[in-house]
Amino acid sequence: FPDARLREQRLADSMGYVHAPSLQQATAAAVLRSGHLANRDHTSGAFDIDLRSHHVKRAKRLLEGVANGQSMAALLGYRFERALRDHDLSQHILDYRKQFPFKPTGPGPETGEAIAARDVIDGLALLSGYRDKGLDAISPATVPAADRPKVKVFIDDLIDLIDSVSDLLLSESVYQLVGGL
Repeated sequence: FPDARLREQRLADSMGYVHAPSLQQATAAAVLRSGHLANRDHTSGAFDIDLRSHHVKRAKRLLEGVANGQSMAALLGYRFERALRDHDLSQHILDYRKQFPFKPTGPGPETGEAIAARDVIDGLALLSGYRDKGLDAISPATVPAADRPKVKVFIDDLIDLIDSVSDLLLSESVYQLVGGL
């Protein structure tokens, strides 16, 4: 489904018709469209699926990291820290690590099965705090007000990434469901 911001254009262009290479893909698109139409007035953004290629590529990279044994929280933390470093805000990484420490779970290096992430921000806790309390409440006191809008951009990017993963997993689930798998 195209971006929700293009809703008027989408209605004018396709009138709801979808061209799909297979019957299973067409059925999945119809189910997702039906879900969107049934819930468009009740919830904000329900079934606004965005499967544009750059969203899918980003989501797949994150899911590949999870498949390789890393946790979603650590991967999001790595991305957040990388954004801080790339934009000359690395002096705030330690403060965010203290505010949102990552506590690894599952098999650790002592079992020899996997190497758990250490010394990284818990990205899921960061996003949860941001959604519940807002940027000013979750930002450490040492982060100046001038840097907070830059940090907000990085957090919003993580939220977009999580939304892309959600869209990809939901659409794949519906695709598998209508295919009887």
